[in-house]
Amino acid sequence: MRRSGSRVWLCGVLLSAGLLLAGCSVSSGMQQSFGCHPDEIELGMSIDDVLELCGRPVGKAMYVENGIRYDQLIYIGVARSENRVITTVTFEDGVLTRQEVEIEETPLSLHCNHH
Repeated sequence: MRRSGSRVWLCGVLLSAGLLLAGCSVSSGMQQSFGCHPDEIELGMSIDDVLELCGRPVGKAMYVENGIRYDQLIYIGVARSENRVITTVTFEDGVLTRQEVEIEETPLSLHCNHH
């Protein structure tokens, strides 16, 4: 599902020491996450592909059902409207099969500049 028109940009967000830091506005010397756009994440990608593209997720989950291993990675970012965007990607046996993008009305005070 590719939406034309205004694109929703995600910022890699890093949770460390209880602080929520946007990868794109982190002070120098800190590990920087990559911005991640939901349209850049494609079905069939491996976990490593997504980690390389998007940086470190804010959340991870793993479970096994009917002998199939499912992994989930969760990314949080901001839309141009400053609403919060949560992207959950689900892998079956290491291959991306599902992606859910949820936009929350509550603004996050994260500002990302993509050039």
